[in-house]
Amino acid sequence: MKNVLRKLVLVSLHLCVAMTVLSAYIRLADSSIGCDPWPGCFQASIEINTSPGIEISDDEANAGLRVLHRIIASIFGLLAVLIAVIVWWYRRQLQVSPVTPSVILLMTVLLAWVGMRTPDLTHPLIATTNLSGGMLLAALLYHFLPDLTDGKRGVVLTLGSPDRMMMAGGVVTVFLCIVSGAWVSANFAAGGCDVLSGCAMPGDLGAAFDLTRELTVHRGQLVVGEGSGAIMIAHQTLAGLVALVVIGLGVRALVRRQLFALIYLIVLVWLVLSGLAATLHLAVAALHNLFSLMLLLMLVHQYEYDGGAPA
Repeated sequence: MKNVLRKLVLVSLHLCVAMTVLSAYIRLADSSIGCDPWPGCFQASIEINTSPGIEISDDEANAGLRVLHRIIASIFGLLAVLIAVIVWWYRRQLQVSPVTPSVILLMTVLLAWVGMRTPDLTHPLIATTNLSGGMLLAALLYHFLPDLTDGKRGVVLTLGSPDRMMMAGGVVTVFLCIVSGAWVSANFAAGGCDVLSGCAMPGDLGAAFDLTRELTVHRGQLVVGEGSGAIMIAHQTLAGLVALVVIGLGVRALVRRQLFALIYLIVLVWLVLSGLAATLHLAVAALHNLFSLMLLLMLVHQYEYDGGAPA
């Protein structure tokens, strides 16, 4: 039964990654990323639908991708229920805690409710919850896998050890950066100022991070409000912290002669280059989200396992 459950979790993890990246792609496509010249064209090019709901019109942009996203999300929801039921029903035989599957199921229900309101793009909290929640779900699924694995992949880190505390700090830092990136996307803040320079701080910082804020729409077009500069600067600051964390972990892996050193370097270089791109393209922005998720899963992996003993 544990082997069956592990396969279900692996399938769910792959579906979750596909669902999250697809959701990010659709969101970025709706935000008119790639218009020319960037970012001056950004604000004027966004036409926004303020009607909440789950209906997908035939003439809607990316209608096929939206249908695919709904199908993947529906299958994932069924698997989340099945996994939770199996763990609770066979918890004594499996000797697995039902806490993580229960949290996954509750988050799935929450994100399903949020997904029904996703077309209401005027409320940044909805999109932020949707984008960051999907990545957190993937991290939880990956965190649950070691409980279903026979044998050990590398050296298990001791709870409370300096290594594990460092990895936990890295996971939290990367996830906070992901949330801030989702807040940037949800507020369409990338078009409010030049990403490389000139982000002006607003007089009222609280408005930029007010979870109840609502975006202004005038004649069907989005008006990028004050606060974009502060939102971008906050994300860039967290991104700088993430870079330091990844560099530290990369050096640590290099000293221990681990393959993770090269992987950390590749992920960091891509995130930096795509994040500092003067002209944003849809594919680059979508891959930026994918690499962010990869980095989060890498840190979750090393939180659970050291990745191998020094050679």
